Amino acid sequence: MVDPTFEDTRFAVTPDLSAARFPLADDIDLADRREQMILAHPESLRNEGERLPIAQVQGEFSVPAQSTHLVEDDLTITHGVAQALADFDPRTWHDTVEEPLRTARTAVARLPDSESGTLVFALHLDTTGQPTADSIENVLVAGVYCRHDDSIVFGHLDPAFLEADYLVPIPASDDAFESGAAVATSSELWKAAIRNERFRAALLAKQDDDEPPIHSLVVPVLVGAGTLDEAD
Repeated sequence: MVDPTFEDTRFAVTPDLSAARFPLADDIDLADRREQMILAHPESLRNEGERLPIAQVQGEFSVPAQSTHLVEDDLTITHGVAQALADFDPRTWHDTVEEPLRTARTAVARLPDSESGTLVFALHLDTTGQPTADSIENVLVAGVYCRHDDSIVFGHLDPAFLEADYLVPIPASDDAFESGAAVATSSELWKAAIRNERFRAALLAKQDDDEPPIHSLVVPVLVGAGTLDEAD
């Protein structure tokens, strides 16, 4: 073997590196680059643009009869879901939420006010007792909405969530979404879900009987689903 030498090698064109421009980190808009890399899926959106008057989700409200379990205050279940999410294997979590997260990102991006949006995920649990990571069978996007003017506006609302066992609401403004919920990664969603469920469990543990329920963020999707049933 002989080591190659380039001492007598001649190049047809001498490169002019002085004319080359290498962008510095400050010149790169990482959020914009990230947004370009994440594909939107508008075909997966359900009932985009549906609206509810604010009055329908304030004070007394009605929800579909089969969904009453989704607004029950149960500290044991809420605490169990928070722990189950924390125990979830990261790779399994990514595979589980990959498709619903694409739908959620697209829905958030198409809201009239994405910064004030709320993402609501529905969990199907294979258990009648304390939830565990293994008992979370499926995750879907129940709805994505924001308050705009005097209405609740949906970027996505899938009434199939009424068959789920538990709802996890997450504000689009959560700090876990480093570049915004519209470009969220599965790991960011995981962190946000754990943090919000732990926070809800803490509120529920301190809640007095005369205080409002902790489920106010899921009320719009429940009322919205009931409105769709009435329209059908």
